[in-house]
Amino acid sequence: MCMDSLDARLRGRRLQEIAVQVLAEQHPGEEPVHYREWYELLRKAGYTVAGKDPVATFLASISRAAHVRPVGHRTGLYVLAGGRAAAPRR
Repeated sequence: MCMDSLDARLRGRRLQEIAVQVLAEQHPGEEPVHYREWYELLRKAGYTVAGKDPVATFLASISRAAHVRPVGHRTGLYVLAGGRAAAPRR
């Protein structure tokens, strides 16, 4: 059994998938969301993020996600690519 499957904390691709899913469900529309607000949506949905600094881990992960794009330069604001992305497949 893989040790990652025993850890309920999110990381990597799974973190990206769940973050996009939560944002699509909890913040519909095309309005930008600040990453700290997005992180709180994830926490309120019952998820935790792995890492020494979970917020930094979350930010690094969503910054690399294919379905996410930044709004402006160093604003901390993000939108789902194409407005509202479909929830990822499970």
